[in-house]
Amino acid sequence: MLNFASATNPGGGFLNGARTQETSIARSSSLYVSLTTEAAQPFYTLHASWGHNDGFYTHAMIYSPEVHIFRDDDGSWIDSIPVDIVTSPAVNAGEVRRLYPHRNGGLERKIEDAMCERMGRILALFEKKGATSLVLGSFGTGVLQNDVGVVARIWRDLLINREARFRSAFREVVFCIMDARTRGMFEAALFSRGHSHGP
Repeated sequence: MLNFASATNPGGGFLNGARTQETSIARSSSLYVSLTTEAAQPFYTLHASWGHNDGFYTHAMIYSPEVHIFRDDDGSWIDSIPVDIVTSPAVNAGEVRRLYPHRNGGLERKIEDAMCERMGRILALFEKKGATSLVLGSFGTGVLQNDVGVVARIWRDLLINREARFRSAFREVVFCIMDARTRGMFEAALFSRGHSHGP
């Protein structure tokens, strides 16, 4: 499972009642324990430093094996389900646009290039760890304001197109997107005409 991470706060703002993909996972699993270990702290220290706090962040990740999910969507207790989770921050596109307002089209290209590299590294880490079933989503398209179509196209280019690097790497990939409007936009871009895709 991919955790759409806050780059600076373990578990996002879930202790303060925030509602994001990461905070939902943190409330329903043992992920927060992993993110607050000594081994995870360099990730947050790195992104809190001035040089990496420009909205692009870095390609650093945290790999948390055997996180136990113990609540379902409505908050009810369930039998524990172990999952491995990769914690990675998407580019904070809204912040990047605020900091560099005069870059115009070149800035959007830079955001897309950074996201493409990051998402490829995420899949490479899952592959290296032997994952066979993935839970992904519309990475960073909520509060971080990445373009839904761009994110879907990157996943398509990495996972679905005939020449995709990870086309045969995983047995199953599920995209979980709760918001119906976002889901519609994502699906349209993921399976847009003119691009080959798997069955």
